[in-house]
Amino acid sequence: MRETSLALCAALLAPHTALAAEAASADPTGSDDYRIENERWNGLSDFASLALGKHLRIVAPAALDIATADPARDAIFVLYPRAGAADPDRLARFVERGGHVLVADDFGGGAALLRRFGAESARDVPHAAPEDPHLGNPALPIARPWGGHALGAGVGRVVLNHPGALRSRLAPVLVARLPVVVAGELGAGRFVLCADPSIFINNMLAQPGNFTFASNLLDYLGRPGGRLVLLAQAFTLSGQATGGDAEGAATFEARVLADFNLFLRDIGALVPLERTLRAAGLLAAAAALAVVLAGCRSPSDGTCVRGRPNGPA
Repeated sequence: MRETSLALCAALLAPHTALAAEAASADPTGSDDYRIENERWNGLSDFASLALGKHLRIVAPAALDIATADPARDAIFVLYPRAGAADPDRLARFVERGGHVLVADDFGGGAALLRRFGAESARDVPHAAPEDPHLGNPALPIARPWGGHALGAGVGRVVLNHPGALRSRLAPVLVARLPVVVAGELGAGRFVLCADPSIFINNMLAQPGNFTFASNLLDYLGRPGGRLVLLAQAFTLSGQATGGDAEGAATFEARVLADFNLFLRDIGALVPLERTLRAAGLLAAAAALAVVLAGCRSPSDGTCVRGRPNGPA
């Protein structure tokens, strides 16, 4: 299904006949789809160049030990995964610790990943009325920004290619009758879910709105100087995320406690701990005594009456 729709996309969007002919003769197994070194219509070479221009180091391994990914610096993009390629809990743990993740899938094996992050894949959805699709073709519906999310900034419209759709309570970002892109947060990290991975291929990035959306996505999920780990189609994911925020530190209360602990650590680095505690105890005792004395009156009998108003003269 995906190989057929990509070929259709090339034939409809190619500005020159030669490009359409090249699409028709592409590898029927789709093995070149979503490869960063592929400069043809179905590759990601333009997307990779865009990422490099934002000072992201892009890698596309066939296998990833997620323990080697730094949640504080790296982003993981999953495009059109085969069924069972990625354990949803491994990715979720990476996000919980501060990692950033994109899951983009329409008719692949990403249903479990989407579900783990709070969305259900809705397939074969009639996205647009006949007058709405790009070039009048219902296979190329138009999505538009929704809700003022940063990912939609400057995006007029995004051309889709036989997309799926998402049913979710998450914030919609792009909508074509139903949401096709949603975004959310989990623990200390953030994620974006997309029902059309072909938005990012070379031919589709020729559309101005698609290019702007891709640029916004890299700004939103990428960290300059960090890695963009691209996992496309068939890959293996192993290990457990480490580093970043420890488990449980993603909640607001835990973050406040962690900041307070760092404050105490910094004080302890300046003054020996025993002396620090002794000084803090003395200060607390002095403050308590001052409060007591401030509320006292001293009649002639020497007793202390707290908070008694003055009587008439």
